[in-house]
Amino acid sequence: MKKGRMIFISVILGIVIYYIWSQPISYDRAYAFPEGFRGCAYIVYHVEDAPPLEIKHFTILYEFDEDGILLTSSPEDFGWEGKKHSGWYKSEFYYVDENGKKVQDIPQDMIGFHALGSYEKEGETMLTRETFSVGDPDVLCDTNYDDLLKKLEKRNIKVGKAKSKEE
Repeated sequence: MKKGRMIFISVILGIVIYYIWSQPISYDRAYAFPEGFRGCAYIVYHVEDAPPLEIKHFTILYEFDEDGILLTSSPEDFGWEGKKHSGWYKSEFYYVDENGKKVQDIPQDMIGFHALGSYEKEGETMLTRETFSVGDPDVLCDTNYDDLLKKLEKRNIKVGKAKSKEE
């Protein structure tokens, strides 16, 4: 009888361990802004020659410039748990000094709605971006396409056909 219980417990334990280890990894997110930044934040994906997003200690790092823009060559589903969703993750928002050192957390209630989407022209995706507000959660940044374009033009970033996931 004891031998049967031990076998049963071992099988159940093996199934649980297999289930845990076979699950895709979901990465947390850390969003770093220059000290005092308030406004719309933009992550622009698939930007040629831009650096890819970085993962440190199971956390994807999003480091924004003084205009609240992050350009990356990474795709919008970078670090997702699966093909259709990002899975469960923890988000952290904070300010950094000019040396990139964390100086202050940004409370979650000061972060607005995240929107992920693309802008299209004549049926072609021109830009894939994620937007949200920092400092005023009631501001919707998803409709500020012209503002984003002006900021990109100021940096000589051309908006053109974005790469698809298959390219």
